[in-house]
Formats: sequence, C-alpha cells, structure tokens
Amino acid sequence: MKKLISFLLVLCMCLSVGVMLTACGGKKHTHRYKTEWSKDETHHWHACEGDEADRGCDDIIDKAEHAWNDGEITTPATVESDGIKTFTCTVCAQTKTESIQLKTTVTEAEWNLAFEMNNFTVKGFVTERGKQEGLLMKITDSAIYTENDGYTRFVVKKDDGWHMTNGTDFGPVMNGVSASVRFAMMSFHLPEYADFTYDEESKSYLYVKSDSSSGFYKFNVYFENGVIVKIDGEEDAGVGVTHSFDFENYGTTVVDIPTVNTNVTEEEWKQAFLNAAKTNNLTYTWHQINQKGQVTSDDGFIKVHKDGNEIFMEGACGADGADCYILSEENIFYHYTRDEDNVWSRTQVETLLHIPMLADVLTPFSDLRNSFTFDEAKSIFSATSIEVMGVDMDVDVRIEDGNLTYLRFKIFTDYSDNQPTWITTIYEFTEYGTTNVTLPNISQ
Repeated sequence: MKKLISFLLVLCMCLSVGVMLTACGGKKHTHRYKTEWSKDETHHWHACEGDEADRGCDDIIDKAEHAWNDGEITTPATVESDGIKTFTCTVCAQTKTESIQLKTTVTEAEWNLAFEMNNFTVKGFVTERGKQEGLLMKITDSAIYTENDGYTRFVVKKDDGWHMTNGTDFGPVMNGVSASVRFAMMSFHLPEYADFTYDEESKSYLYVKSDSSSGFYKFNVYFENGVIVKIDGEEDAGVGVTHSFDFENYGTTVVDIPTVNTNVTEEEWKQAFLNAAKTNNLTYTWHQINQKGQVTSDDGFIKVHKDGNEIFMEGACGADGADCYILSEENIFYHYTRDEDNVWSRTQVETLLHIPMLADVLTPFSDLRNSFTFDEAKSIFSATSIEVMGVDMDVDVRIEDGNLTYLRFKIFTDYSDNQPTWITTIYEFTEYGTTNVTLPNISQ
C-alpha cells in the first residue's frame, strides 16, 4: 500500500513539473490587427488576424458606427418610377441605399425661389404662323448669352449694371436685365403662382385663360425637386403662337465671352474672310443705312447649311423682305414663300435673287490686311477711304477666335445734293459650323 501511495505522489510531481516546463517553454500570443476595415450594416472595426501560434483570436479595436456622407443620386427618380440615393461611409466605404421620389409640387416660396435662380441653360422654340424659331440662352450671375433666330449677343454685368459686349467693347447700361429664370421668360408674361393650379395628370402647374378680349392662353410649368425643368404653352391672340422651353445645367452653366483678335497676321486675316465667304454652315445678318440714319433696306438674316449635296438657306430674302427659304436640289433652286394666309408654297427659280453673294462681297477684302489698323477704343480693325472693287469706302472689321464676325463698310456715292452721299452696309457673322435650318411644311 505504501508503495502504491509513493508511486502516485511521484506521478503527480512529474505531471506538475511537465506542465510547468510546458508553460515556461510556450509562446505568448501577440495581437496583430488588420489594416482593412471589417464592417456590417451599422458598424466598422479592425479585427485581430492572429499569429502563427493562434489564428483564432476574435479581439477587435476601433469599433464605431458608420459615418454616412450626404449621399449621391445613383438612379434619378422619374414621374413613372422612384429613384435610388446611395450613401457611403466616409471611413470604411460601406454603402446603403434609400428610395427617393420625384417632387413635382412646390410652395409659393419655392416657386418664387425657382424663378430667381441665376445659373442655367434654356433650350426651346417658338412657333408663330407656321414658322419655328429656336432659342438658346445661357445665364449666369455675371454674363448672359442669347442665340435667337440667327442673332447672337453677349451681355455682361459690371459695377453699374448690364452691358452688351463683344468681349472688350461695352455698350451703355441695359435696363431691365437680370440673371434669372423670370428674366428669360419675361417676354411671355407668365402669371403668378396664385393663378396656377396643379394638374395631377401632367404633373405640372397649369394656367388656362380664354376670353373674347385677350384670346386664349395656356401655360404649363414643370418642376422637379424644386427647380423648373420645362415651360410650354399656347397663345392665340390671332397669330397662333406655341412655345416650349427646357431648363437644364443648373449650377454648371458657363458663358465664355469671345476673344477679339487684336494681332492678326496676313494669313489669319485672309483665312477668316475666305472661311466666311465659302463656309457651308454659318448665319449672317445685314442692314443698310444712309447718312441721315435712315434704314434703306430692312434688317435681314441668312442661315446657310449644307448637308451632302443640298444647300438650305433661310432668311428675309424675298424682294419685299418677307420670310423665305431656298433649297438646292442637284443644282436646281427652289424658292419657298409664305402667302397672306400663312400657307407655304415653293417655286423653281433660276438664280438666288435678293441674297447677297458672300464670295463676291468678302473675297476682295481678304488681301487687304495691311490697309487696316487696330482701334483699341472700339476693339475693331479700321481702314479709311480705301478702294475695294473700284469703289471708295471706309471699312471696319472684327475677328473673334479666328472667325470674321463683323464687317461694316461705308460706300461713297455721287447722288445729287438733295440725296444722301453715302450708304453704310453692316454684316454680322455667327454660328460657324452650328447653324441649322428647318424647312417648313409646304404645299407643292
């Protein structure tokens, strides 16, 4: 019995010593945390990745709730379906989404605020008596660009008000100009918020008025999340006017004022005139006045657009200055005209009557660069009493961004003492490469 007890004591001592030796010779676990974030729907943290001795460590540090950003609309909402807004944690990049709906209604305060917004682009058209005229406006808080029916202009804001400009030369203060949606639509005299009712079917604010004195008026104003996206309507004050305008690029619209070339080489000068004379796509306007300030020919404009073998011309090109179109089909010219009942028709013509031929007018100026000096005050090239095509004249020229944009020449004549002794013709050239002509519906 004593031997058995002694054996058990010795065995226990050996086991104890073995455990101690094992403990002394073992390795202690050191936490090593991952650099990338672990995360779930609500939190993120750094997890221990363990070491060679222990891969099963579940210790964590830096646990915190997600820090969501303001969110980004990843799928825009429409009238037909909801959109999606995605939020991202600024710490670990975890994402979550929310469904968003398109807000098409506004309060009166939101209405007024939307009409005072001052950075946007308007694209649209007006149709009157069967003729459609396009409109493009770019409006910022410091500059406005307008392109309408062949005419373009730049208006900039200075300390004393708004001025028309060519980039360096500024005209007088223009009253009534403001950088706002209200200004862009002021010619249509839109009623106020209280005059509109919300139409659930079209998701727009609707105004309709019809009486014997003022005729028929209808306007729709469409909102999306507090901003105006579209205005369209009809007016029938004896002329049958329809219009539609889309509003876009809120906050991102930029107006680039053209650069007036002040140092033009002979080659650049020549190229500018020849391009204007021979281009297949541009818009130009002209008018004539005499020394008494009397207009001797109506203001006119021509849009020239060549598409393949066809040449389209639009403008005040009739003998009486009426609107007309000319279409070239395989070198046969057709003259589109509109009668007193606003019905369009076309006839074949032998020549392009009443249309200034640009090549004949402009080409002679292309070799006369050395006859001109730059007038800093007017931001224009000028020449006095030079002979062009056998005629004595004073000439002003403006070249912007390499293109001829303005040509004014004063021709001296030999009329009697009771008549003006000179005539001034002014050309303005715009929309190089961007001119578009839309032919009317016609009857043969």
